Amino acid sequence: MGRMAARLEITTSRIRANLNRTFMNGRMGAENIRDENIRQFRRKVADMGWADLVESTIDAICVNLADRQIQIEITCVWEGGGRKRIIASGVDDFVVNEMRLSNIIDRVTKFDAHDFKEKESEAASRLYFLMRGKEPAKTDFEWPPFKEKLAFAREGVLSLLEIEPVYGATVLVLAVDFQIIGIIE
Repeated sequence: MGRMAARLEITTSRIRANLNRTFMNGRMGAENIRDENIRQFRRKVADMGWADLVESTIDAICVNLADRQIQIEITCVWEGGGRKRIIASGVDDFVVNEMRLSNIIDRVTKFDAHDFKEKESEAASRLYFLMRGKEPAKTDFEWPPFKEKLAFAREGVLSLLEIEPVYGATVLVLAVDFQIIGIIE
């Protein structure tokens, strides 16, 4: 995790240096350079795994009901820090429990079709909790709306993202797509 953070920090520094140098020399318009540097930075961030968000803090959660999108802004604490945004698109369901001023991430788990087959017990329990707000009993798994969502998850139509806290918010999102992007300030 430390090497990835160091590489991202070095990359970020190089991007900023190139942006400043090129802008000062007047070779290209600042907008074109900034767009390309943002694309490079986002590609590097996309290589990050969900595990790299451990001990980061959740700063904001933005819900766009019209577009069925949720954005979760995170400040990373690993070497060099940085801000990231998790974007969930095609959101089917979403819940946040115990949001506080300080929300520290313990782990982030993304359950996709493979996980709903391999770790079915854990994934199904988290899905049921998202839908009903309580831990399931064995008979609860027969509830028809639950079985329908579980089938969509097994087929890969929907994925489940769970952010578990050390302190603060538990976040569960059921959506079509998830991505992590870097925020350049």
